Amino acid sequence: MLRKPFCLVLLIAAGLLLPAQAVRAQAQEPKATRLPITVKDVDASLENEWFGLYVQGKKIGYMYSGRAKVEENGVTIYREKLRMTMKLQSAGQKTELLVEQTMDFEGKPPFRLLKGDYLSKNEQITEHITLAAKGKGYEAFITVGGNNQKKTVELDFNLADSMSSELWLKNQPKIGDKITSSDLDMEDLKIYLVTAELAATKVSVVNGVKVKFHEVKSLSHKNNITSESRYDEKGQLLSGSIAGLLEMRRESEEDAKNTEFSSDLFVLGMAKLDKGIGETDRLNGLILEYESKDGPIFPDFSRQTVVDKGKGVYQIRLGKDNGKKVKATEKEIKDGQSETLAYPIKDAKVLELAKKAAGDAKTDLDKAKNICKFVKDYIRPQLAASAPKMHDLMERKEGDCKSYALMFTCLARAAGLTSREVSGFVYMGDGILAFGGHAWNEVLLDGYWVPVDASMNQVDADAQHICLGTDKESSSNLLKTFGKLNFKVIEVQR
Repeated sequence: MLRKPFCLVLLIAAGLLLPAQAVRAQAQEPKATRLPITVKDVDASLENEWFGLYVQGKKIGYMYSGRAKVEENGVTIYREKLRMTMKLQSAGQKTELLVEQTMDFEGKPPFRLLKGDYLSKNEQITEHITLAAKGKGYEAFITVGGNNQKKTVELDFNLADSMSSELWLKNQPKIGDKITSSDLDMEDLKIYLVTAELAATKVSVVNGVKVKFHEVKSLSHKNNITSESRYDEKGQLLSGSIAGLLEMRRESEEDAKNTEFSSDLFVLGMAKLDKGIGETDRLNGLILEYESKDGPIFPDFSRQTVVDKGKGVYQIRLGKDNGKKVKATEKEIKDGQSETLAYPIKDAKVLELAKKAAGDAKTDLDKAKNICKFVKDYIRPQLAASAPKMHDLMERKEGDCKSYALMFTCLARAAGLTSREVSGFVYMGDGILAFGGHAWNEVLLDGYWVPVDASMNQVDADAQHICLGTDKESSSNLLKTFGKLNFKVIEVQR
């Protein structure tokens, strides 16, 4: 199996490392290629694989991946199974994450997806999603935080999509050739694209035997994250890495299961300062410098401007007077009002809570302020090493910045505001001399995006916030900076 295991790790890793679940920004994307396949092709691909998952050389989890031919009720189907466990530590909190996914396909062309099952759980949250073909579409059941939801989705996905890049490599592409394939994200119940490019074909000697392998660079169009991987001539994954941070290695089952907890991901991701900036209560502007070989990294954003100083040096100017007013596009407005699995804004319990949060506000600004304060008071601060879910959050009423950001966006949209999540860094104080990963929001007021931080009860969040962007921007930018970023303080404005 070529692509499926690595894609799932990539998507999950992005969700774990990023502080926020941002609005999905749909940029111009290439069209997917669906190569023809036969029963013979599928039968030749049946196997079981085990992989060790590493962060900075420390094995923190494993993944099992298998494809099998199964007889069920007298009918032949093909079944893909994935199981992944990760031992993660963030901000001193440890969690063991388990993800299991099963997809059943027809046993003959066109090998349509018949049903799917997705389970994600840790010590606090269990999310279970099932998918079953019904007519031309699918019926989905989502259970999280004791809440059940049913919905109908339209999807075009089959076994040919799952195997397309395997077949592509077997067809011996040339260096520089690309293929774009569809991938079903069971947690989102959406199809996303992944583009693979053959970067090189090499020969190495392993145990005295010459082995030919392919080096492939892949781009996930869901979050703009790139990865590098190696495959043998059969299209089987040997190893892969995401931004040099998360690594996958093919191993025996016994070796793969020998794991330990990761180093603290929050600490690893901090951005250090050369000196302190003092108290932030009256901070209304901040100018920093940083070096980067990957370009500016940080985008121009609301309350934020980046200046190229030359020779790989960039200056980032923060605060209302230093940044720009960013006008929302029609697409951003539509996305910022939409309901998704992450934001169940039409749910009766969510609508009731949103009405309570908005109170008697007459204007959008007052509504944003009321919801911001409500969320600040509703959630008890509690460090977490996993992503929150809205219904679970309403029950437990505790969480970190990810929880504040998720609840504000959900309640704001349910109350009629346009809102989205953003992520980046916030100053952690002179005692630490670093910026740490953080999540907050933006709300649309008078046609412009205004930053809101419910964890600090700030509407028009202050100049200690450095934004990496929304979704695609923040995903790729965070991985570029992870553990590599240092700031020089140029000016503090009060």
